[in-house]
Amino acid sequence: MFSRELIRLVPFASLVLLYLYQVKPVPELNGYPEESFRSVFFKLLPMIYLMLAVWAEHNSKKDKKYSRTILTGLFFSAFGDACLVWRVKLFIPGLLFFSIAHIFYAFAMRFKYLGIKFALISSVVFPLAFHLVSKIDDFVMKILVFYYCSLIFLIVWRSFVRMSRLHFNSGRYAVIGAIFFGCSDYLIGCDKWIISIPQSSLLIMITYYTAQAFLACSVFASD
Repeated sequence: MFSRELIRLVPFASLVLLYLYQVKPVPELNGYPEESFRSVFFKLLPMIYLMLAVWAEHNSKKDKKYSRTILTGLFFSAFGDACLVWRVKLFIPGLLFFSIAHIFYAFAMRFKYLGIKFALISSVVFPLAFHLVSKIDDFVMKILVFYYCSLIFLIVWRSFVRMSRLHFNSGRYAVIGAIFFGCSDYLIGCDKWIISIPQSSLLIMITYYTAQAFLACSVFASD
C-alpha cells in the first residue's frame, strides 16, 4: 500500500515528466537543456508544487520550525535551479544558492544530539570530495566545491541523527533525500570536471528531483 506522503507526490511526478518532455536536450550543450527562460519555467514547476504542498502542510504541524525551515531550503533551491540552467555562466551563483538551501536543511534536522557514529558513516562524502577537488584547476572553485561537499556531509549526517531519534517515516524520508542530493551533486561534479557521463542531464535531474521530493515527504510525515 502506498503511504499518504508518497501519494501526494503524484502531481509532482507529473510535473517532472512534463519538464523532461518539454525541455529537450541540446547537442551543442552536451545534452543539457537549452539555456532559456522557457527551460527555467518548466524546471521550476515541480519545485513550486513542492513549496505549495509543504506550505499547505505547515499549519497542521506541531513542529512548525521543521516545515518552515525545509520550505525555506526549497525556496533557495529554486533560485539555484534557475541559475544552473546557465550551467557555466551562473554556476557559482547556483552553487551559492544551493549552499544556502543546504544550511537550512541542516538546521531543520537540528543539532541537539551529536550522533558521532552517524558522522563517521556520513564522512564517506570526504574521499569523494577530495577526488573531485583534485580535478579542479581553479583555486577558488576548489574552495567553493569543498565547502559545498562539507554541507552535503552535514545534511546527510544530521538526517541520520534525525532518523535515529524518530519512530516514523519523516526521518527515513530525510535520509533518502539527503543521500539522493549527494548523488545528484556528485554526478554534476563528475560530469563537469572528471569525465563526460552519458545522459548526465537526465540522471542529475532525476536524482535531484527525487532528493527534493523526499525532503518534502519528511515534512508530510512529521508530527
